[in-house]
Amino acid sequence: MLETLKNGQRRWVKISKRLLIALGMALFLLLLGLYGGLGYSLQSLEEVSRDRSFMSSGFMPVVFYCDITYNPILYPYYWLQGSGHLSGNFSIIYWAEGYSPGERGSPQFGVSPTQRLDFYLTRMLTWGLAINLALLFALATAIEIVQKRILYLVVFISSLGFAFASLAGWIVGLCIGAFSVSYVLIKMPRNNNLEEFWRSLWE
Repeated sequence: MLETLKNGQRRWVKISKRLLIALGMALFLLLLGLYGGLGYSLQSLEEVSRDRSFMSSGFMPVVFYCDITYNPILYPYYWLQGSGHLSGNFSIIYWAEGYSPGERGSPQFGVSPTQRLDFYLTRMLTWGLAINLALLFALATAIEIVQKRILYLVVFISSLGFAFASLAGWIVGLCIGAFSVSYVLIKMPRNNNLEEFWRSLWE
């Protein structure tokens, strides 16, 4: 009975460890997606118009143009939704950064054009953040279930390819990564030095 309980505890510890690793990897991939080049390719971003007539109410409707392509493996939700490449005008509400002193202090929009562009880009990268994280966690969990962490190499190599040549580079990197991993898993003998080294990084 005691031995059964110990075995059950070990099993749950092992499962919990793998889930934590999957969550950590999902968060890492999500963070990686925020870096220009690796996570996305920005062709153009510019402010089109600002409606100042609402400024006294504490907000300002803004229209900006954005042409952006997302890394398919780091932004799976965007691609599944058909938004892997977005190009056109987008409308958002820009809220006041603060208010001037006094009982009837007016809203302050004292941000530079560069800061506004950074805000627009952040919105383009995070509008589907929660669902994207869930899908990345599902991907990492699947890798943990099959117990082949070397598959993460496919993610990293394809992302490097995306950094060099956007979608075309991503496809090439995906093929190279898949071929390399397949070679290690199928052609190379079990318990070889490369596989043991990769496992030692995680176990």
